[in-house]
Amino acid sequence: MKIRFNQPENKIPDDDRGLRIRYSNAKRPSKPWRWYLILAIASLPLTYLIGKIIWENYRVEANGRIKVTNFIVRAPVDGFVRQIFVTPLQTVAEGAQLAQLANTVLQDNYDRIGIEIELLKKEKQQLLQQAIQS
Repeated sequence: MKIRFNQPENKIPDDDRGLRIRYSNAKRPSKPWRWYLILAIASLPLTYLIGKIIWENYRVEANGRIKVTNFIVRAPVDGFVRQIFVTPLQTVAEGAQLAQLANTVLQDNYDRIGIEIELLKKEKQQLLQQAIQS
């Protein structure tokens, strides 16, 4: 009779002395980004606290009043305001149009000169036609 104290290595892991052993499926490797996400979420309170401390040390808060002188805006010609393009306390860039002015005297002169130009053009046409006919 032979007695073996060292059993030979089993080549089939699902079989143990003729009995079938059912193992579960192999464990899938976990994704490392999940651990980074958990770490980031867990470190949010610490990050907030550090940010709050830094903000308190570098922020300057001062009470006070700022006095701004009023600017008077004057038009170079007489007239009245037809339309305003800005609202009170609005920041305005240099050279921006603030309002549209209407100057009745200037507009009347412009209209009169336009009518004179039209009449002179008609007179020019008449003179050219007379010169061609003669």
